Amino acid sequence: MKTSKKKNKTLKIKFYFFVAISTLILLLSMDMYQKFKIDLIMKDLHQLEERKKQLISETELLRSQVDRLKNIDRISKIAGEKLNLINNADDAVVIQINDLDEVDDLKIKFANRRNKEQKYNLAGVH
Repeated sequence: MKTSKKKNKTLKIKFYFFVAISTLILLLSMDMYQKFKIDLIMKDLHQLEERKKQLISETELLRSQVDRLKNIDRISKIAGEKLNLINNADDAVVIQINDLDEVDDLKIKFANRRNKEQKYNLAGVH
């Protein structure tokens, strides 16, 4: 009976030893897995931070280009050079028409004025 108790005790010790070793191996494996995942996440984080810096830089460049391109002086210069447009400094005129005949007269006067301005523009006079 003593041998049977001794045998049972030895089996229990072996079982507890096996459970302890298995638990230790499992915990070490989990720790290694967590460290591996943390390393991957840190690598991704670094890449994302670099991408963020790049996008911020691109955004600043694009904003400066937009500010430069929307400058009214630049637009006026291009309109004059490429499209032969000029900035009209004349005051606005309100015309009140009481008679339909006046409309025809105004059309003729306006057409004559335009023709004169076009001739000046062709001659290089603004």
